[in-house]
Amino acid sequence: MTRTKSQFYLSIILGGFTFLIVVGYALYETWNYFSGPTIYITSPSNGETLNKSLLEIQGVVKNSATIFLNGRRILANDKGEFKERLLLAEGYNIIDLRTEDKFKRTAEKQLQLVYKKIIK
Repeated sequence: MTRTKSQFYLSIILGGFTFLIVVGYALYETWNYFSGPTIYITSPSNGETLNKSLLEIQGVVKNSATIFLNGRRILANDKGEFKERLLLAEGYNIIDLRTEDKFKRTAEKQLQLVYKKIIK
């Protein structure tokens, strides 16, 4: 094999690797667009009956720009974890969580909880 022929094959191989790296990176960056925002509530469970009026809601959001708890904006840390306290009314409570990504797509979760006051 001559020197120019081997240089030609080497340039094709390097060009192919460069192309694959660029396409792979583009797919990685657009994955957030295709997957959309998600909400995972870790605590409390939906349908749970509680005996304390002060509730701490914990969860994780993915691909989120903003999070809302009952229409009020809340913050998450760098890992997407959020923790927020909320005062429950006696009886049946509905709690709405909504997240929005940078493309204005939303995901929503609703918690239905019951607060029963303990009478001593």
